[in-house]
Amino acid sequence: MGGLPGRNSRRKWVILGIVAVLLVALVASMLPTLLLLLRGDLVDIGGRSMFISCEGSGAPTVLLEAGLGSVGDDWKDVQEAVARDTRVCFYSRAGMGFSGTADEPVRTARDATDDLTLLLEAADLSGPHVLVGHSFGGFVVRLYADQHPEDVVGMVLVDSTHEGELTRYQESLSVEAWEVLSQVQGENAEKMDLAASSEQVSEAGDLGDLPLIVISA
Repeated sequence: MGGLPGRNSRRKWVILGIVAVLLVALVASMLPTLLLLLRGDLVDIGGRSMFISCEGSGAPTVLLEAGLGSVGDDWKDVQEAVARDTRVCFYSRAGMGFSGTADEPVRTARDATDDLTLLLEAADLSGPHVLVGHSFGGFVVRLYADQHPEDVVGMVLVDSTHEGELTRYQESLSVEAWEVLSQVQGENAEKMDLAASSEQVSEAGDLGDLPLIVISA
């Protein structure tokens, strides 16, 4: 019986060690999220907040628009590089990262563009802007340029989604494959209706003489 206190003490230390390891793992998993919050601000756009991170100074402001399902921080290396020359911002669309969830059960690129307009106004980020859109983000920046041509002085599209993409997929895939693809696309994290968004972009005006760079892998 004399050895029991020692065994109990060792057991406590083992348990404490396990708890410590789990806490370290938890903090490590949360660290990127916490660092993201430190990089930016929450801006009230009227009833909900949106997260935006800006660095650098000068004009034009470069706005980095992320692809579908991204919180935007995959732009952070680009942001750091561009910030040496001018102000550059990325943000999280509704329901992503620290940005509040929108009320609509299904959203479109037009909704995201309207949010962007409110965000830039609330954050006092007036033009001129150079818009950079990756993947689905290309839809958002194109619609924004269509709505606010006076604020946009340049655009870069990085592997941007094309408004005719879904139509081409539907024409080339079997009925079964198309149904599977449609279901997968409808389950995206941002609840975006990609078909409606494609139609919105196709109905928008062209970019005219706006300086444009297209990057495609």
